[in-house]
Amino acid sequence: MKTVATTLPVPRRLALRHGVRPVVLRAELHAAAEARVYEERGERVLGLRNAPPSVKGAVGLVELRGIPAVLCATAGDIVDFSAALSCLEPGCSVVPLSVVPSDVSLTSAGVDAAMASAGGPAREDSALDVVAPRLAELQRRQAQGAFPSGEWHRFLLDLVRGTLPPLPVADESGADKTRVAVMGHLAGFPDLPLMLESLGARVVYDEWLQLAAELVLAAEPARALAESPLCIGFGARSRRLHEILDDVDAVILVTEPFCSLAMEEVWLRDAVRRPLLVLESESLAFLDATRRLRLENFASMAFRRRAGRGS
Repeated sequence: MKTVATTLPVPRRLALRHGVRPVVLRAELHAAAEARVYEERGERVLGLRNAPPSVKGAVGLVELRGIPAVLCATAGDIVDFSAALSCLEPGCSVVPLSVVPSDVSLTSAGVDAAMASAGGPAREDSALDVVAPRLAELQRRQAQGAFPSGEWHRFLLDLVRGTLPPLPVADESGADKTRVAVMGHLAGFPDLPLMLESLGARVVYDEWLQLAAELVLAAEPARALAESPLCIGFGARSRRLHEILDDVDAVILVTEPFCSLAMEEVWLRDAVRRPLLVLESESLAFLDATRRLRLENFASMAFRRRAGRGS
């Protein structure tokens, strides 16, 4: 199979059909112990500091791993990876992944053309099909706090990276914890779920990873891409949040600098009517002391409200 980086999670069935082993850049950077190395390398290659850390990290990862091609989605993301990644040409080709929101036929034609130009011999692999029928049920259970935040985050991240992880193990402590929705595109702060758990909260909606896992496991790839909230945009993403908002006590929005996230914060503050904390991921690192303190202060105010309502 041919290794190809992607800025958007690609349905596993589609990747196998075209002989592609996708490296989902956001997920790979989030899981990488050397994420800071990739980010610093990308900054040197681009020759600028004022770029989102996920973009700098993507450039560094693709160059240092010698990935020959990148599929750059044309819809949905908050940053433009294609302009930055073009600096790696001709050693790495940047292929537009033409997703047309809500149009299945045009998306199918555009995506198949892009995948064919970047791929290799087709393969079969039904391993992830074991998990696919269970994902919706697992998400419903997590909306009620069934699985520890770190366990749920790890499970979803492994799915998006293309491995077959063990199912998350439920515990009984979630019923008493403040239920938190983590919004925003996956960036830094890989320790955020564990930190929230230690502060008495449970992540019942891990937005980007849950939407990405749905794409990876999709039975109808073209329809999943055309109709995914990750491609349609923030309106569709916000509707998904509203479906579970009655089960949510607080919202955390993870943002990145130098990209268009201001409207998401404004909308969330006006619409969700829940305590909201915005954490800007200025690098692909763990939470620093300042953000840990902000999170602790937010917890002291927002996380005790659930216990107050239940008493």
